[in-house]
Amino acid sequence: MNKKLIIFIVFFVIISSSFVLAVPPWKKQTATTATTTAAKPTATTPTTTIVQNKTTIIIQNNTSAPKEEGINWEFVGAITGILAIIAALIGWLLTRKNRSKASGYIKDINEAFNKYKNDTGKCEAELYRMKEQIEHDFAKGKISEESFTMLDTRIDKYLSDVRRGIVKTFELSSKDRKELNGMLEDGVISEDEYKKFSKMNLKELPKQERAKLEKLMKNWKKKK
Repeated sequence: MNKKLIIFIVFFVIISSSFVLAVPPWKKQTATTATTTAAKPTATTPTTTIVQNKTTIIIQNNTSAPKEEGINWEFVGAITGILAIIAALIGWLLTRKNRSKASGYIKDINEAFNKYKNDTGKCEAELYRMKEQIEHDFAKGKISEESFTMLDTRIDKYLSDVRRGIVKTFELSSKDRKELNGMLEDGVISEDEYKKFSKMNLKELPKQERAKLEKLMKNWKKKK
């Protein structure tokens, strides 16, 4: 989350809190009514009548028990509503930012592949650079898991196309080429696939070309 977004959220929370902490109008009205009522003397019961020397004395008790107030559900509802709005706003902003970043990555990936697809070495290096950058952003929480999976799959598909193109430059038998293309279907070489490749004869390749292909397969195994 960038600094501007954090500042905006903090500012919004402060403004909302000022409304929450202020005495609601209905509370003020209740307090005013209670004060006015308390100021007026009220005649309450019971009364005590004492008869002494044929003179009647009436004693009035002017004290009354205070009225108990219950939970103000309107006030509680107002607080809950404000908190819900804040949570919804934060979620919306984060989702929008995530989608915007993912869309930017899709555009960059497509442009890199179309620009360098005729230069397999450069294209592979550029795609892998972007793959590492996306992994870094995912680790920092800048993109969601769903976006990361989608972007990673797209890059692997392009890497598969690029690496198959590299394999085509080697003079392989149709059987060996088909087997290697199957290994590169997902764009990377697993540990088991690399062991399987190591056992391939590849006798049609000169020693230097075989060493070059082995180096490529080893690098692709590391970059999975």
